[in-house]
Amino acid sequence: FNGTYAWRNASGVIYIGDWVGGYVEGDSPLPSITIRDGTIGIANYAFYNAASLTMVTIPYSVQSIGMAAFYGCSSLVQVTVNDLLHESQLREIGEYAFYKCSSLSGVYLPEGLETIGRSAFYRSGLTSVEIPSTVTEIGPYAFYRCEALTEVTFAGGAAAQLRTVGELPDAVTTIETRAFSQCRALTTLSLGQNLTFLGDYAFYYCMSLTEVTLPDSLTAVGGRVFYRCSVLASVTFGSGVTSIGDYAFYGCRALTELDLPLSLREIGDYAFRSCTGLPSVN
Repeated sequence: FNGTYAWRNASGVIYIGDWVGGYVEGDSPLPSITIRDGTIGIANYAFYNAASLTMVTIPYSVQSIGMAAFYGCSSLVQVTVNDLLHESQLREIGEYAFYKCSSLSGVYLPEGLETIGRSAFYRSGLTSVEIPSTVTEIGPYAFYRCEALTEVTFAGGAAAQLRTVGELPDAVTTIETRAFSQCRALTTLSLGQNLTFLGDYAFYYCMSLTEVTLPDSLTAVGGRVFYRCSVLASVTFGSGVTSIGDYAFYGCRALTELDLPLSLREIGDYAFRSCTGLPSVN
């Protein structure tokens, strides 16, 4: 349909059945769009590089936002899901969905959302984001280089549902107390390259976490950070860690070897207690 006569002579949002198939800005592009009720999906690349678009309202009925759906919408400031009267059906935000939406400071992620795809908000202008309690997967680079992002919060039991956290943005320098505490399904984790501090209990009782690589920028590992991460078999320390807090790796029974960096100056009480598979520390 894209590229046909009908497409070239269309203007505004183009619907194909109950899907948004695309968008043509035309001679008088609309800065604000409300997608019609009953729409169940926004197709891949539907609003690709729609530079004039500033605001989008999505109805509760939409189940999927496709790959690169709003890619490069550099003027897009706000995205709202209208779920005031009905529960949102949105389950997936596709890969690169809001890639390089550099003006996007606010997005509402509704309860029911399960997946945030790879690079979904890569280099967007987000300043804060709340992850719904239903999210089970945050893809690699999902919030990569969101340089204005200062706050990520988890609604209700969101942390407990997570299975995968892709690479955190390099703008994140601190992971605060209990940020991912008791994410019992979390298996995969990639930390940003400017992280300097892991707060107390940050990954406490993440019972499915198997491997962690700590970046060179990290200087302090707080108390009980990986407490009872019982299947954590591999920890790679960066070159900058100077302190490891009390009980930091307590009960990490799957650890069998550990190389500590030369930068280390302080190890807290019982930091490696009950690591029953660990015969020695280098």
